Amino acid sequence: MVDEESGDWPTNSKVGVNAISISSDGLLTYTCYVWKYSGNNLYTSATVNGVNTLFVKDPPKAVANITAVATGSNSIRISWNASKGADGYELYRSASSNGSYTRIYKGTNCSYIDSALSPLTTYYYKVIAYANANGNNVLYSDASKVVNAKTVMAYRRIAGTSRVGTAIEVSKQGWSQGADTVLLTNGYSFADALAGGPLAYALDAPILLTANSSKLEQDVISQIKTLGAKKVIILGGEIAVNENIERQLVALGYKVERVAGTTRFETAVEIAKRLEVETGVKAKQVFFADSHNYPDALAVSPIASVTSTPILFVRSSGVFDGATIDYLQQSGVSKV
Repeated sequence: MVDEESGDWPTNSKVGVNAISISSDGLLTYTCYVWKYSGNNLYTSATVNGVNTLFVKDPPKAVANITAVATGSNSIRISWNASKGADGYELYRSASSNGSYTRIYKGTNCSYIDSALSPLTTYYYKVIAYANANGNNVLYSDASKVVNAKTVMAYRRIAGTSRVGTAIEVSKQGWSQGADTVLLTNGYSFADALAGGPLAYALDAPILLTANSSKLEQDVISQIKTLGAKKVIILGGEIAVNENIERQLVALGYKVERVAGTTRFETAVEIAKRLEVETGVKAKQVFFADSHNYPDALAVSPIASVTSTPILFVRSSGVFDGATIDYLQQSGVSKV
């Protein structure tokens, strides 16, 4: 055995006729060794000669700085630093910290996006580096530390190119089987739409919006037709949704009802009264929100809707409108 393909060939070992392998100890890493063998074929009395080469090397270092970060509801990105002496990497995944691991990637990249995962689920990962030694021989590093990441909640965006368009898309998703009634209100003044939430819930009706031009948007008309609605309830006075739109809907064959007062305070009260007619239940409590700032009314809208509780408005100064006071006194509301 020599460390070059020329020079002397000292005897490494003499073996008997039945030997098929020998071993050499004390070899240096990153050094090329060449073996020459010679023997006698007992069956033909011919001499058998050959040369074999082996490159001896250390296993690669264990992978460091492995990280796992969720990139969506069904994907996680795993990355790590390159390991000295590695020809490639194997990435393993487990669904539990002490469970069995399955190889999901083998290659030369130092990152991988694991996809088709389940939302809100934690996954565990480790990486092993490998180096090709000779022929089919492979050297493996120790496993990296285990890291984990949790996929996020699945979500879907419902949107149009404008607020009017978004309301249409919401109605498509929420009322795919159609609706007998739709609510229509001004899309650029929040009060009537938010006060109308509980009534829309009681009627199982979508709320569509209009920019309140001289006529109703064609996309809105088309969606009302697609829903198969027979009735349109307009929320707000003629300043909010002008009379031309009401006439247009009547001309198209829809039954039209307008629920309105002369101010947003009065309109909210009228919507509360209409809610009572629809549910047949007098309100025992109401929710109050700032009349000119929408976040509070928006936040309370879901619980107000499912409990059939009216949403009324109060000025930022805390002063109540006369119509609101009259409603509270006449309705018997005991809790606000």
